[in-house]
Amino acid sequence: MPGKRITDLTALSGANSANNDDLVIFDATASETKRISRSQLAEGMQADVQVFSNKTMTLGSNTVTGTTAQFNTALTDNNFATQAGAETLTNKTIDSASNTLTVNYKEARVETSDASRTHLFTTVAALLADTGTYTTYAAGQIVEAGGFRYEVAASGASDQNVTTAGGVKLYVRGDIITQAQAPSADIAAIGYSLGAMMLVKSGETVKLTCDPSSGGDIQAMANWFSSHGHFVETGGNFYIEVADGLHNVSTYIDVVDGGLLDIRGTADPDFLDVASATFSGASGAITATIVVSALTPLPSRVQAGFAVGGLNIQGDGGADLLNCGMIVKARTNNTTFTADLYSNGTNLAAFTTPDNTASLGLTPNKLMVPKCTIRAAEAGWDGAAREGFMNAERGGRIHLRDIGLSYNGVAGDNDMLFATDSGSEISLEDYCVIAGSGEMCVRSFNHANIYTNRSCLGGAHTGANIWQGSGGGTFTAIRTMMGSVTGDALSNSSGAEMFITASVVTGANILARTTYPDSSANITDSRLSRGNLGVAPTEGNILIDSSSSIKNCTTPISVAGSQSGIAHGNPTISDNTNPTVTAFAIQDSGGVWLPSATKPYDAGFYKVGRFSGSLNFPSISANSYADLTVSATGAAFNDFCLVQRSGSAEPAQGIDFRAFVSAADTVTVRAYNITTGAIDPTAFTALVLVIRAT
Repeated sequence: MPGKRITDLTALSGANSANNDDLVIFDATASETKRISRSQLAEGMQADVQVFSNKTMTLGSNTVTGTTAQFNTALTDNNFATQAGAETLTNKTIDSASNTLTVNYKEARVETSDASRTHLFTTVAALLADTGTYTTYAAGQIVEAGGFRYEVAASGASDQNVTTAGGVKLYVRGDIITQAQAPSADIAAIGYSLGAMMLVKSGETVKLTCDPSSGGDIQAMANWFSSHGHFVETGGNFYIEVADGLHNVSTYIDVVDGGLLDIRGTADPDFLDVASATFSGASGAITATIVVSALTPLPSRVQAGFAVGGLNIQGDGGADLLNCGMIVKARTNNTTFTADLYSNGTNLAAFTTPDNTASLGLTPNKLMVPKCTIRAAEAGWDGAAREGFMNAERGGRIHLRDIGLSYNGVAGDNDMLFATDSGSEISLEDYCVIAGSGEMCVRSFNHANIYTNRSCLGGAHTGANIWQGSGGGTFTAIRTMMGSVTGDALSNSSGAEMFITASVVTGANILARTTYPDSSANITDSRLSRGNLGVAPTEGNILIDSSSSIKNCTTPISVAGSQSGIAHGNPTISDNTNPTVTAFAIQDSGGVWLPSATKPYDAGFYKVGRFSGSLNFPSISANSYADLTVSATGAAFNDFCLVQRSGSAEPAQGIDFRAFVSAADTVTVRAYNITTGAIDPTAFTALVLVIRAT
């Protein structure tokens, strides 16, 4: 129907009526109604371009089709975005509460309000493998990878912590630092510089290196280490490692409120063979000249002020006096040095012949030389206000391993190398050498604990004590060498305890002393030597077992005073100036040290043993007797025997019991009937005491 107008349409009249498919139109010009069929309308629409305006199309029942390009052509002020397209979105806001945005972290870039850019990566490995360069990154930007944070360093920086494959330099950032954040970096140094908390995983070793001689601040490092709540999983290692050499330190270290400080050397000490020693005098403050084997010469670090330890030195002369921590006074050559010691003077002669018999679970005759020594300066702390160079208080814990520590204090000063109280702990776990003090090496108070193992402690002839404990404190020494002090080597009071095992205590006024009724000492498998007094329980209780010895003392055991304590045990006692053991010393087996000031020790008067046996005598005629025997190992002819019934008084039967040694290891109990009629004694258990007096 091209070109048809409405006037050309057929009017409706009579038989020319509209069908269901027709459209009815009113021709206003002709004032009549006309019709047009749907086919006619379609024909006209195809042939002509029609412009619709103000029309509404229902898409539910109609379809509009076209290409993206066609639609973009129709859209005059912008472009359409498609689901599968790669269009760049700008100035869009996505509501995360009602939308899910899935991204690849490696590709994501998030703008921040301060114009810096945050780069996100799923793992640290993905970050380090990123090949993006400084065209992608800018200094100061924040990068996140695997939950860790980094800051982009300047391209010319040289102090970065990690570098990506693309050459981008990064600083580690965060409040909690772990090795996984920078796998190849010194993560402890990073954590210390940030003041961050360290997380150390099982199997990891994280150490903060401290070189005081090169400016390392051991006090600041110790404060960070002990006060930041670091978490170390079981199987992980975290500690401060002191560089090799002799380091002068003019400061102090405090560990408080449950903090933990772990300080170690770089490796185990060197162990040199001790060949001989001579001494400048016999008693008091003396100087020892010590010679090591040329096969194991002194390392170059052994100079004046360095701490070394005599470990299980044994042999002739004054060999035992060398078992302590010592400060090198001077180095003569590669095999000889001098050190100041303290001696009581008993039998002191040159040491020329080492005894290499194994003892104490230690290889004998070794000089222990740590890789490092921290030399504390006297001006570093005031003993009146802060007792120790290292102080553990209110539950603080200090652990040392493979460390040397020296201090030339002034005699009588109220300062010490270690002080601990209020449930705190100091542990010299392995191969530590502690030498010198103004007052004492170690003090524990108020239920604080000290533990040493395979270490050497000494007072360098100026210190008054190795250890002093009170208020329930404990001192446990295993394979530890202690000595060279002017007062009591080991002393405790008011509930304090000491446990000395496989150790040596030497060179002191009193080697072991308890001074309070509830103080105690337990000494097993140890050697005590060169004290004016060996053991001296002023009050309290000292046990020294039969595997221990007291030698080269003025008096081996001294127990005196109206409130004196008790010493008991059976140590070997020999080579003492005055072998007399004073009152209130009781021996478990061997010499009986009688509780009387008028009864001195007599090595020939002692208990052989206490024995028992069940006896059932037959009926005994008037004025007659009968014999039965009791086994008594060690009994010999001429020993004295006492016998009594066990558990009850003698019955009034007219029987008199006597005992005597009738053969080796045999005691005969004889029952006399002293009445005029026969008596059948009641069966009983006989207790027999055998005493020997020579």
